Amino acid sequence: MHIEKNFFDNIMNTLMRVKGKSKDSIPSRLDIDELCSRPYLHVDDQGRAPFPPYSLEDESRKALLECVKYSVKFPDGYASDLASCADLTNGKFSGMKSHDCHVFMERRLPFICAELLDRNVHTALSGTKYL
Repeated sequence: MHIEKNFFDNIMNTLMRVKGKSKDSIPSRLDIDELCSRPYLHVDDQGRAPFPPYSLEDESRKALLECVKYSVKFPDGYASDLASCADLTNGKFSGMKSHDCHVFMERRLPFICAELLDRNVHTALSGTKYL
């Protein structure tokens, strides 16, 4: 379960561009230059990286956190209160336990992120064919 929590943390921190926690950095973008041919992700001459399709914009990130904070409900005993884990001021999730991460990834992420992410990114994350 802890491996799944680490996976969830890495995915969500990269999607939400959490400073210091995201796996999308300039060194990783330079590796993309060398290892694969995706010119839309390459760093330019001034050292700036373009906005990636796998990250949420500020409005989408806020919509995701508000949806989790105000709309997501579970039966008693199924999962803890995810509303307390959505930190609107810092724009990230914090304090989620392993089981909460599992429930969120399996039950909510495919539906919540369907409209927020690019179709290819959503399909890769949710494992479903176009909802």
